[in-house]
Amino acid sequence: MTYPFRLLLLLTAVSLSAAAQDHRIPFQLTEYNNIRVPALLNKTDSLQLMFHTAETGLTLTDSATKRLTGFRINGADTANSWGGQGVSHYSKGNILQIGDLHWDSLLVWVDQNSGQHTDGKFGPDLFSGKVIVIDYDANAITVRADLPENTANWQKLKLQSERGSLYIEASCEVNGVAVPNRFLIHSGYGGSLLLDDHFVADNHFDSLLKVVGTKELKDSYGHVLKTLKVLVPKFRIGREVLANVPAGFWEGRIRRQEKSVLGGDILKRYNWIIDAKREFIYMRPNHLQSSRYFG
Repeated sequence: MTYPFRLLLLLTAVSLSAAAQDHRIPFQLTEYNNIRVPALLNKTDSLQLMFHTAETGLTLTDSATKRLTGFRINGADTANSWGGQGVSHYSKGNILQIGDLHWDSLLVWVDQNSGQHTDGKFGPDLFSGKVIVIDYDANAITVRADLPENTANWQKLKLQSERGSLYIEASCEVNGVAVPNRFLIHSGYGGSLLLDDHFVADNHFDSLLKVVGTKELKDSYGHVLKTLKVLVPKFRIGREVLANVPAGFWEGRIRRQEKSVLGGDILKRYNWIIDAKREFIYMRPNHLQSSRYFG
């Protein structure tokens, strides 16, 4: 079974609190540009979870599950990630509480890694059919039935929802030429941009952009991947333009990276509203707009 479809197939027993009122979930923006929220599992175990916009369902790290009192492994399956294939165990029938929201009979998967200083990660599909407001000014996620009343001063962009993942179109401008591409909204990645192999090769970014460093990343199953770091002179999202944005692409064979990624170091500079049908996303600059890049 291919990740992330494993979660979508087995989340049928999950229930979101049905009340129509707004649900406010406080979060902490970590030094790694991840969104971390407190949670309670099976009414007994406190967790720190990363809100991961490119994730589905709930996964916990192997190290976290070893200290949980009411957590039981029921089986295992194969899954794919950036670095290759791995084996992931799962647990059935769990209860999750985040803020005043709760889910019953939740399937939980086990991975090796999550964001630094978190016990696991959860995706926006847990808020299916609801509006999600991510407010970095207030350090809060609000889950609500309808859009906020005043979105006139927000920029509205077309959102693409595909197999549980969310994409927007943006462009990289190099030597005065703006090249559009589709970017996966990925709050689990703490950097700015990752560029897919074909986007880099087709536009000769590997020769046009100077390599300023290298970095090693680990995926959920411990595979080590090396990226080359460059600076994109201008990066455009709708009317917003960011200058000298750090971007990475994989070193090595083609098709290692099939999706371009918009990471937490850009996401944190804007407040976001994701509509209930996952057709549009709204953005507005916040107080982090001028903060230095993670790099």
